[in-house]
Amino acid sequence: MTHNDKNTLTGIQYLRGFAALMVVVCHASTMFSLEKYFGFTAYKGFLESGSKGVELFFVLSGYIIAYTTLNSDLAPKTSIKSFARRRAFRLLPLMWISVFGYLVLRTVMVGPQDLGPYIRAATLYPVGSVSPNVIWTLRHEFLFYLIVGASFALGKHWKYTTFAWVLSPLLYLAIGGDGSGVWALVFSKLNLLFGFGMCIAFLDLKGKFLVSVPNRSAIVVLTAACMAIMLLDYGLGHLQGDSSSNTPTLLSCLVLGLACSIVLILARCLGNAKPRWGLEAIVFQLGEASYSIYLFHEMFLSFSLGQFAKRFGSASPAVAIFGSALFAVVGTYVIYWLIERPLLRYLRDPKKSTTVSVVEVEAMGSQ
Repeated sequence: MTHNDKNTLTGIQYLRGFAALMVVVCHASTMFSLEKYFGFTAYKGFLESGSKGVELFFVLSGYIIAYTTLNSDLAPKTSIKSFARRRAFRLLPLMWISVFGYLVLRTVMVGPQDLGPYIRAATLYPVGSVSPNVIWTLRHEFLFYLIVGASFALGKHWKYTTFAWVLSPLLYLAIGGDGSGVWALVFSKLNLLFGFGMCIAFLDLKGKFLVSVPNRSAIVVLTAACMAIMLLDYGLGHLQGDSSSNTPTLLSCLVLGLACSIVLILARCLGNAKPRWGLEAIVFQLGEASYSIYLFHEMFLSFSLGQFAKRFGSASPAVAIFGSALFAVVGTYVIYWLIERPLLRYLRDPKKSTTVSVVEVEAMGSQ
C-alpha cells in the first residue's frame, strides 16, 4: 500500500465530514425538544452526544495545523506572517458572513435583535454570550492559532510555548482556578484536545502511518468509530450525573481526547486517494464543506423543524430529526459551493482564483 497523498488527507476529510454530521444531528435533536417545535426529548437524549463532534474538530484542528505547517523535524516551515494570513482568511470572512446572515434573518423573522452577542461573535470577544452560538468554539480555535503563530517566533523550540498552553488547564485546576471570565477561555480544558491532535501529527510527520487501506472500508469503520465516541460520551454523562455533558470535565476531555485520537489515527490510515464517486465521494465533499455546515446549519434546522412541527405535528422523531438534518446538510453544502469555495480561492490568490484546487484550499483549513 502507498502512503496517502499529503495534500489530500482523504481519511481526515472523511472524519471532518462525520464530525460535521454529528454536530448537525445533535443540534437537530436538541432543537426538536424545544417547546416551540415538538417539546420532548427523543431517544433519551442519545443523539445529543453528537456534540462530541466539536471535540473531534478540536483534535482535528491540532492535527491539521501541525501537519500542514511543520517539516519532518517538527520545525515551522512557514513564516508567522504567512501563517497568520492563512488562518485569518480561513476563519474570519465566512464567520463574518454567518454572523451577519443570522442577524439579518432573525431581524426579518423575529424583530429587532440585541446587537451585543453579534458584535462579540464578529470580534471573537473572549467573554459573554455570542450569536450564533456556534461561534463560541471559534474563540478557542482563534486562541489556538494565536498561541501557535506566536510560538513560531521561537523556531524549532515553538513546541515548548504551545504545549505549556495546552497543559495549562492542569496547573490552573491544581491551584484552584475558578474558570471565570477570560481565564475560562485561556485555561480551558479544551486546550488539551488541540494537544492530542498535534501529537498525532508529530507521529505522522515522522512516518509512523505508512499503511493505508482501500476507501471502501473507510466509511464503515469511521461510522462505527464515531458512534463509539457518542456512546462513550453518553456513558460518561450518566456516570457523572449529567447526560447532556454540556460542560466538559477534565475526565471527559482526557478520555474523549484519547478516543478521538484513536479515531484520528484510523482515519489517517484510511483511503489512498480522493474518491471520485459513491458514498465515499459524498462524505469527502461533506468534509470539504464542514466549515460551512458548522456555521450555517442552525438556520436551516430552525426553518425545517418549524415546518415539520407546523405541518406534521405528529411526525416521528426519526423523520423530523433526520429529515431536518438532511435539509440542513444540503442547504449548507450549497453555501459552501456558492460562497465558501470561491471565496477561499479568491483569498488564496485573486489573480488565479479559478485555478486553485479544492485540495489546496482545504489544506488551509481545520474547521
